Amino acid sequence: VLERGRSGRVARIRFTAEDGRVAEMEGLAVRWALDLPDTLFTARRLRPAGGEAGWLFTGRGWGHGVGMCQVGAYGMALRGHGYGDILTHYYSGATLATLETVPRDRFQGVTTAP
Repeated sequence: VLERGRSGRVARIRFTAEDGRVAEMEGLAVRWALDLPDTLFTARRLRPAGGEAGWLFTGRGWGHGVGMCQVGAYGMALRGHGYGDILTHYYSGATLATLETVPRDRFQGVTTAP
């Protein structure tokens, strides 16, 4: 793994073949190519005695690592936290407001479906 993002997810990885060829890939491309649930993984080369060599990818998580964790939000709700507590926990600095209190100029150029 060459680079990880702030959340620990793989951003860039390098593979070196036995013949010396090198390939570098973005973490998301590896996720899709290997059908991994997330880019939050570790990779370890396996070389068992008398067995076939390979790779072991060990993953954690299901998502993009940005925003609200559904499992964490659910856990907060089970502990009695309301939507306001949950949203401000995951989106610090955000202000909750009703649509009626948001100034109309914030919606210029926004259209709605019929």
